[in-house]
Amino acid sequence: MAVEVTMPKFGLTMREGTIQRFFKASGERVNAGEPLYEVETEKVLYEVEAPASGTLAITLFDEGATVECGTAVAVIAEVSEDVATVAARYSQIKSASQPAHRDSPVTSPPPANQTAAANPSRRDRHAASPVARKLASELGVDLDKIEGTGPGGRITREDVERSAKSATKMQPAISASAQSADRVAFRGVRKVIAERMHQSLHSSAQITIAAEADVTPATEFRARLSREFDFSYTDMMIHAVARALMRHPRMNARLNENGA
Repeated sequence: MAVEVTMPKFGLTMREGTIQRFFKASGERVNAGEPLYEVETEKVLYEVEAPASGTLAITLFDEGATVECGTAVAVIAEVSEDVATVAARYSQIKSASQPAHRDSPVTSPPPANQTAAANPSRRDRHAASPVARKLASELGVDLDKIEGTGPGGRITREDVERSAKSATKMQPAISASAQSADRVAFRGVRKVIAERMHQSLHSSAQITIAAEADVTPATEFRARLSREFDFSYTDMMIHAVARALMRHPRMNARLNENGA
């Protein structure tokens, strides 16, 4: 009998989770206790293990989808079952959960051996620790372009940091992010932090912190430039902020109800 893999409930306050990636593709062999997919909650990333051995017949949601706890995420067909039959049985459920793809034809998953050869496991392509994956998301680093130095080629935090530094050195004079707007999904830890910060504006007293700094070099620099053309302290601040935003473009962001 086919086994449904549901979105687990890791804590009392957890109501939903976001599927980050599947470690297996439809048609691939799955062993009980083997990591099947990765889910992001409000606090951390988890790897959900397969509850039974068999073949992954169908995934009911795409990567990036937010699913309520207890909802079926994927279906595993047991060894004695026909994978195509199980997939067809659940295809209507998948269509209902993803209206945008409702008109797409439903095809039976290919045999496991063909799937493995034509579409290697996502885990094999860029296996990474949860910490490394989270850091890569924050820094905008593409894991597909990183060579892991950890055990079995696993991508580590150091690999991500090294790649981010290399990208910064190769960055053009005008950052591409300054020319186009990127949207970041508003979910998980990022969503919780934003909500708590917004609440603090209404429930906590706001204060201003002032600090002193020695700006003698800046004053001397302005004096030298002012001999040739008008150069104000405001101009200096704009120049410094612009250079900082080229290295940290996410600081030049705004938050709305749909994302950052």
